Amino acid sequence: MNHYLQVLLHIRMTPQKFQSDFSRAQARFIAEAASRGHVSCLRGGVNCGEWYVTDAGVYFMANAKAGQSHLLVISKQTCQPTQT
Repeated sequence: MNHYLQVLLHIRMTPQKFQSDFSRAQARFIAEAASRGHVSCLRGGVNCGEWYVTDAGVYFMANAKAGQSHLLVISKQTCQPTQT
């Protein structure tokens, strides 16, 4: 669980492109986080081309690491739609 939280925190601090070295190395944890709704690549139904931590993921991290919740400041994140 600790590594899962570290992956979420890393994505929270620096959203990761799908094909980044980090995303490839942590694919197992990113897949689990996406299935739990803790990370997503969609904003308003638009694929952003990168993973970001959802509100549910922020809530999960804050509850799991209550002593470090000061690291989880919620900020508005925006993305540009990817060209298809």
